[in-house]
Amino acid sequence: RLADGCVILGRDFDRAELKQLVKGDFPYVAVGRRADAGEPVPYVGADYAKATAELLELAKAKGHSKFAYVGPSKGPESSIDRWDGFNSRLDGAELVLHIGTVGGPAAEVLAAIRASGATVVFFTEMADAVIVDAAARSQNLAVPGDLSIVVLGSHLRPMQSGTRFTTFSVPREEMARRATQMLCERIEAGSAGEQVVLPCEP
Repeated sequence: RLADGCVILGRDFDRAELKQLVKGDFPYVAVGRRADAGEPVPYVGADYAKATAELLELAKAKGHSKFAYVGPSKGPESSIDRWDGFNSRLDGAELVLHIGTVGGPAAEVLAAIRASGATVVFFTEMADAVIVDAAARSQNLAVPGDLSIVVLGSHLRPMQSGTRFTTFSVPREEMARRATQMLCERIEAGSAGEQVVLPCEP
């Protein structure tokens, strides 16, 4: 072996390769939740579902009832978790627009949001929120007066911006530290590893 073990990083990881790791005896730990691949996958992830649900409840408490969501509902586990958390607390409110892709032209995304009647939009990507916010302000729209913006974690496709949005903090450093610790335990003690989910902070 060239290494005693490995830490799996990234939102997307080849499922076939993951299944091979699960079947073998090579120690590994994933950073980020991974769906079972024949057997449970040891990981340290972030509780995106709960954090997203809490932001939706906050928006509802502020009087919002028509929501837009810009981001995928399928794909990597982190995307699925955000979408599931969003839908879990939608009772009493209405999803009037779902754009399932990211990186769309700001003017087109903003036009769709405005046409839908949404008063608040949830973005899975900070970069999309930044350019839509700029487009809204260029049209003399007040943010958050005319449109409120929520970002589901500020770590994806980062951009430098002085704009602050309602969001949550992903415990990236703690996830990496705990995953490394778990991997060492797997290597040294032969432990099976665990599935750990850490909270996201407002």
